[in-house]
Amino acid sequence: HIHHARVNGLEPGKTYFYRVGNETSRSSLFNFTTLPSVNYPFKFGLVADLGQSANSSDTIDQLLASSLHALLNVGDLAYA
Repeated sequence: HIHHARVNGLEPGKTYFYRVGNETSRSSLFNFTTLPSVNYPFKFGLVADLGQSANSSDTIDQLLASSLHALLNVGDLAYA
């Protein structure tokens, strides 16, 4: 199943916590942080097919050190 939810009225730079499910079954607690109110510079990262090698670890380390505002992983996580 694929479900969608629209959330309105979020504040900039705030962390929100959520769960998904119903009355009898719920997920673990997840969170996300909205972008800060400063628009520029906006640091955005994109990764795909990271693999499982030293290069993968180096890529992740560089991303974490980059203070990104957003990261999009476009896939190939079959072996992650």
